[in-house]
Amino acid sequence: MSGAFGKRFALIVGGLLFAVVLAASPMANRTWLWSADAQGLAAVALMKPEEVPLNPFDQNSMLIQPDLALWMLETFDWPYERCAGITLRMDWCDQPLISLVGASLDMQVGLQRERAFGLLRHLIGRGEPLNTRHHGFAPIHDAILFADVRYLQVLLDSGADPATKIDRPGKSVNRFDAFQFARYLESRDPLRFAGVARVLAEYN
Repeated sequence: MSGAFGKRFALIVGGLLFAVVLAASPMANRTWLWSADAQGLAAVALMKPEEVPLNPFDQNSMLIQPDLALWMLETFDWPYERCAGITLRMDWCDQPLISLVGASLDMQVGLQRERAFGLLRHLIGRGEPLNTRHHGFAPIHDAILFADVRYLQVLLDSGADPATKIDRPGKSVNRFDAFQFARYLESRDPLRFAGVARVLAEYN
């Protein structure tokens, strides 16, 4: 009896372990996809903890949490040296990190927004390019479009070039520099864009 009970117990334990492994496999795969490079880690670092639960049965679960992702970005060089994981799969390899983090600011509030600005300052301190365009817009153009005065000020204080021109052939704003872009937007919505126009006026 004891031998039969031991076999049944081993089968039950083995089955449970196998179920846990199967459940954790999607979680491990998501973790790899989102933490394989700097773009993916930056996206995770800007998430709220509840957006990446540790429950392996949750479809959004990951082994890496926002605090760990931020620590990895601030500690290691290897994430910046390649394009892999979700970034490669979604064809985001050409998106500069400054643009990626800057675009998230429009969706962040409170402590999450402060966290995003902390990551932005870290990336700037690393020497990530400030004037590289993505889909024709440099980060300074994004800051103007979002009417984000603080983001714009950080970029300008860090050396972003307001003379960088938008590269969107066929669009009315094509070849606009930051000053022209701000004036154009202010003419369409004076209340929303007056702040960015004032900041830029200090650099004109």
